[in-house]
Parts: sequence; C-alpha cells; structure tokens
Amino acid sequence: MAKLKSKHKKRLVGAALLLWLVGILFPMAWASRSHSAWNVWFNRIFAPTWVHVVMHAALYAVLALGLGWVFGKRLHRAWLWVILLIVAFAQEGLQLWGAARMPGWGEVFDLLVDVGGAAIGLLVWRCFLRGRQAVKNKEVRDE
Repeated sequence: MAKLKSKHKKRLVGAALLLWLVGILFPMAWASRSHSAWNVWFNRIFAPTWVHVVMHAALYAVLALGLGWVFGKRLHRAWLWVILLIVAFAQEGLQLWGAARMPGWGEVFDLLVDVGGAAIGLLVWRCFLRGRQAVKNKEVRDE
C-alpha cells in the first residue's frame, strides 16, 4: 500500500511539475502587452533586477527539485542538466520571440541565473537523498 501512495505522490508531483513547466515557458511579457492594466502590473512587479533574478532562480530551483523527485535515480544527473538547459534555452527563445528581438547579454545573464537556480535545486535534492539514506542506514543498524 505504501508503494501505491508513493506512486500517487510522484504522479501528483509530475502533474504539478508539468504545470510549472508551462508557467516557465509561457511568455508572460508578451502576454502582458495585450492588456494595459496587466502590463502595468507586470512591469511594476518584475522591473526590478533583484525580482527578476529571484524569480528565475526560484523557477529553476523548483524545477530541478521536482525533476529529481519524479525521476530520482532512474535518470542520470547529466540528463537532468540536459533537460534543465533545454527548458532554459526554450524559455529565453520564447521570450525573445515574444519581444521580437535578437539575443543579448540579458539572455546570457538569465541563463546563468537559471543554471544557478537549478544547481541550488539539485543540491537540495542531493542533500535530501543523503539525509534519507542516513536515516535508512541508522534504521538498519538499530535492528
């Protein structure tokens, strides 16, 4: 029964991760231009650089953590990085398409922040796995 619950949890996390991915890839700046009130709100919230950095890092930290949770040891860490980089490049590409402009240093900066956020997420996942393994080892020793 515990395995069914675990599988159910992974499916829920997978579904949430899919929604998260759609949220990452949706070109918000492009969409905000279609409605003036939303554009004002969007620019007010996301204009400061620090907000932009925190949002990008958080988006990719959660994405990396979720991928680690869903795929666990079934997917090599290098493949996790490949997936994360594909998403990061796709996001920047969609943002450029929405803005109808060529890439510049801002996109390089965003990609670096995305990679930093993903690294934080994978580090948290690794710490979680080590902690879980330590608990299992302690339980085995206690028996």
